[in-house]
Amino acid sequence: FEQASKQLGQTLHFVLSYVPENTNNSDLMTIVSNEVKASGARLLKMRGIEEPATTTFYQAISVEVELQGSFVQHMLFLSNLTRLDQILTVE
Repeated sequence: FEQASKQLGQTLHFVLSYVPENTNNSDLMTIVSNEVKASGARLLKMRGIEEPATTTFYQAISVEVELQGSFVQHMLFLSNLTRLDQILTVE
């Protein structure tokens, strides 16, 4: 039981590390902007989208992004987002 409890605690800590305590639109926009620059693409437009309040344990923060660049640059940008220690969904 003690070993299972310790393993569950480690797993829970790992999962919670991907859910930041305080993130807002400007933080997310900074992250996205930095990843666009790292990919070599050009950021044409970025704006925050207001989301209705949710009753779940997390808050969705949406950002609309328009990029200009090659296919490889776009794929590199998306790949960079997957390496972040946060949960992000790209639509």
